[in-house]
Amino acid sequence: ITYNAIIRACEKGHKVERAMELFAEMQQNGFKPNVITYTALISACAKGHKIEKAMDFFAEMKQRGLIPDVITYHALINACKRGHKVERALELFAEMQQWGLEPNVTIYTALINACEEGHKVQNAMDLFDEMQQRGLISEEITYIPLCLLARRAKRKVIVDTFDEQLSKGMEPNAAGYTLIIDECEKDGGS
Repeated sequence: ITYNAIIRACEKGHKVERAMELFAEMQQNGFKPNVITYTALISACAKGHKIEKAMDFFAEMKQRGLIPDVITYHALINACKRGHKVERALELFAEMQQWGLEPNVTIYTALINACEEGHKVQNAMDLFDEMQQRGLISEEITYIPLCLLARRAKRKVIVDTFDEQLSKGMEPNAAGYTLIIDECEKDGGS
């Protein structure tokens, strides 16, 4: 438990090299890593832009017979986002569901963010629709990457997305208002 806590602290402090050193030390001292350990390492690698290392830890985790959880997949999808590996993020999403894990709003938002980074408009919109069909209530943060994608694709979608957010009683933050104001200015105020 102590090693997990320290590795997690390294992850939060963006100290990926130290997290990996502690992981090695932990094993040398006879402690076996668990899902929490690997998830913290994967997240640390993502934050340190060591995407391939994150994938290596994931493979090692599964090789040891440890079953990844939704939090692990969230860390992996974020790693893919940072590494501009949208297709891999989509594969992980499918794999997660094959394991019988149900995606939550956090997973969908991370994946939509990855699609936004990779300019995958249709994938992001499909994920958003799927999320709603599952009855998951999107968070405000889910709408921002959708709006950014829409900006690239078509301005009207931004206005529709913003209107949908308002119709659901969500109060946009400054970023949301800035997007809609910018688009209205580009459209001549309409």
